[in-house]
Amino acid sequence: MFNNLPIRLKVMGIVVILLLLMIFASGVSIKYISSVKSELSQIARGLVPITEKLGEIDVHVLEQELLLEKVFTYFELEPLPEAKINRHLREIDALRNRTQAEFDDASQIAREALNRATSEAHIIAFTRAEMLLKILRMSYLNLHKNSMEIIKLLKEGEHEKALILESWLIEEEDEFNANSIGFLAEIASVTEDSVLAAENHQETLLVLNWATTILAVTFGLFASALVSARMTRPLLNLINASKKTANGDLETAAVVETGDEIGRMADQYNRMVDGIRQKERIKATFGQFVDPRIVNSIISNYDLDQANRQPVTVFFSDIAGFSRISEQFTPSSMVRLVNEYLSLVSGPISHRQGIIDKFIGDAVVAFWSPPFVQTAEGAEMCCLAALEQQHQIELFRTKVSDILGLRKDLPDINVRMGIATSDCVVGNIGSTHSKSFTAIGPATEWAEDLETLNKKYNTEILALQPTVELVKGKMEFRRLDKLKVNDETSFSVYELLGAAGTVETGKINYRNHFEGALDLLEAGEVQEATKQFLACRELNPNDGAVDLHLKKLGIVR
Repeated sequence: MFNNLPIRLKVMGIVVILLLLMIFASGVSIKYISSVKSELSQIARGLVPITEKLGEIDVHVLEQELLLEKVFTYFELEPLPEAKINRHLREIDALRNRTQAEFDDASQIAREALNRATSEAHIIAFTRAEMLLKILRMSYLNLHKNSMEIIKLLKEGEHEKALILESWLIEEEDEFNANSIGFLAEIASVTEDSVLAAENHQETLLVLNWATTILAVTFGLFASALVSARMTRPLLNLINASKKTANGDLETAAVVETGDEIGRMADQYNRMVDGIRQKERIKATFGQFVDPRIVNSIISNYDLDQANRQPVTVFFSDIAGFSRISEQFTPSSMVRLVNEYLSLVSGPISHRQGIIDKFIGDAVVAFWSPPFVQTAEGAEMCCLAALEQQHQIELFRTKVSDILGLRKDLPDINVRMGIATSDCVVGNIGSTHSKSFTAIGPATEWAEDLETLNKKYNTEILALQPTVELVKGKMEFRRLDKLKVNDETSFSVYELLGAAGTVETGKINYRNHFEGALDLLEAGEVQEATKQFLACRELNPNDGAVDLHLKKLGIVR
């Protein structure tokens, strides 16, 4: 109960006991108590709220930057997704209004704190805070203005001008971030100075109390020493904790011993350090897998220690006949070849907001899931990344000669890919000393099985029915067969042909012919299905899926 009383009441309890003996000393004690309260009040009512507002401004600016990146990306798509662009522009406008409101609130807090300030240090600090807020607001307004100008240029088709402005925009983003970090550093410095000032006043009060207890009764001496110690220890603990944090120790924490102003300040300090520590953990976990903009977008709302079950699209790829290829060349040559290959195929995955789960030799495992992308968008991004990788692999084949230092007997590089979607457990999984952000579930096994099935169908990219249903209308597929994933469930297997609107008419016609034959077979019309499959063989003698179905029908080449 006593620990939860405000500081003023604790000290006044001692003053009442000592009032008859030390009227003069009590008056001096009250003076220093007011000084302590003033320092703590400036922190609680001025510095901490301004810091919180700056944090909210940073979050809103980061959200706007992420939305702008999405808008810029949409202008590279055909056809142009105007609905998405307009929706994001409305979201950006709403965030701008919220950011402006946060700037207004922070400026109002600074003005009110300046009106309350009694010390020269606080008057200077809050005057400078008002000035820095104006500078930061101007930097933000310039950033938003140039962002809108880039979007205007993109709408007008002025992509070269937009690209030039985008490079300037990056510099302005860096300038804004630098100003924000500098401002926060100044606020932190003023906060520490205020705490130190409060400690100095408190130490002076401690000396006066000891002088008073010489003339006081034993109870007065005991009460004074007890209360003074309980007030000083949390302050010293908080200062030591802040020094450790300043030196990079984010595991330190201030001990919250009381429920008074100092205890509440220590609790707020611990929350601040916990937030910083959580951000650093997220950056350390995701920084090597995804674009930093994606990391920043989840810093404020993703719990690393919380595993989630959610729909995940998994990608698995492998170089065909890699073991045979590796036996033909020296270890150093193979390392160069694999490193170059993995660097090349990783780009489309990261560019499409995917997470590279792991490399298994030449195999690549990646996945798409919230909070990075929504379920349907993740499936689409995975398909686009697979198509882009196949294009990159065509370019990679032209580089193999230079990588291996050979002009003949070059290996034939072909990559098979599998894509599957299912509910998976997503989280930071591993041992105490080694963890990774990964997905565990049926889709990981299905994607690997599909990669292997490519050899059977003589295809490059296979996808399972749940993925195909998510991207219906956005991708072109060819239904090949059925895959039994467990004792009770079977899914259709599809070959990914390309993005909608980009596949040649001849391939679409052949796809329709093949699927017509497959429909006949599944309907039990064996004779007509056989006839149609033989017609498909005439059109495409290398179609492994046709050979497979004809073999089931008893017709072998």
